[in-house]
Order: sequence, then C-alpha cells, then structure tokens
Amino acid sequence: TLTISKANLGKLQLNFKPTRVKELVSSILEPIQVMAKEKNISIIYTSAGYEADCILTDQLNIQKIFLNLLNNAVKYTPPDGHIWISVQAAKRASDMLNVEVCIKDDGIGMSKEFLAHLYEPFVQEKRKGYDALGTGLGLSIVKQLVDLFKGTIRVESEWNHGTSFTVGLSFKEIKTLPEASCPDKIV
Repeated sequence: TLTISKANLGKLQLNFKPTRVKELVSSILEPIQVMAKEKNISIIYTSAGYEADCILTDQLNIQKIFLNLLNNAVKYTPPDGHIWISVQAAKRASDMLNVEVCIKDDGIGMSKEFLAHLYEPFVQEKRKGYDALGTGLGLSIVKQLVDLFKGTIRVESEWNHGTSFTVGLSFKEIKTLPEASCPDKIV
C-alpha cells in the first residue's frame, strides 16, 4: 500500500546501486522455488544472450516486480503445473543492457474482460477456489514500478490455459569496480 501511495503522489523514487546479477536472480528464484515445491509445480528457467556480471539497478524494486509476478504464477497454477521463466539479454550500447523476462504458467488464466482492469488497485477476478488470495495490489505495484523503470510490460492470458507476462527493462552495465562497490550478497 505504501508503494502505491508513494507512486500516486509522485514520491516513489528508484535507488540505483551496483548489483551482481547472479545474486539478484538467486534472491528472486529461491523463495519462489520453495513455494512452487509445496504445490509440486515445476519451474523451468532459461537464459540466453549477453551475461552481465554487475548492473546498476534498484534491487529491492526489481525484486518486487518479479516476486509479485512469480508469486501470482505459483498462486494461480494448480498442483503439478508448470512455470517457465525466460531471460533474454542483449547489449544496446557500450554500457547498456536490454533485458526481456517472460514468466509463463499453465495456470487458471484470466478472462479477456478482466485484462482491461488488470493493473487497477484492489481488483481481482473472482474464481471458484481462488477467492481472496491477496489484496489485489500486486499487479498494480508491478505496473507502477515497471513504468518508473521506463520499462514495458505485456500480458497474454487465456481462461483455464495460463498467463504470460513479458517485462522489458534496460540497465547500465558496470564492468570494472572496486570489489566493495558491487556487493557479493544482496541483503
């Protein structure tokens, strides 16, 4: 709620710091893998393209984006389902990296009518067996953060056949830093 309030007041700001990519990815995937294991959901992760070691980003808000999307994928995928995470990266300029992350599931999906309201706060599509599984703020926060990062987000969904979110973001790559500038672990 605080994130939404700050964004609505124009007071939400990003705090860019050097961040190791592998640790950032791990900080997102580890808790989701634990949740998925409890429902026997398979997570299939692939990455391709340019691999940066360290980027300049707001790690907390990047985590909010992807943990919200992945949490929903686990929440709305029945037991024994699947979640595919694909990360594609390409250099745009000498120090810029374009990253596209696709999170796809074979869960319950959403109706075409609901997609028009997807990013509205406190809005949830009512589905038998999935009522009141949250506040309805997650996707609103995701959209506001992606916009703050000047990124893009697309969604495709089909009722009873799953959902796919594709997020496009750009990061400044940091190549040579003193060891202390790019932390070994994300706190």
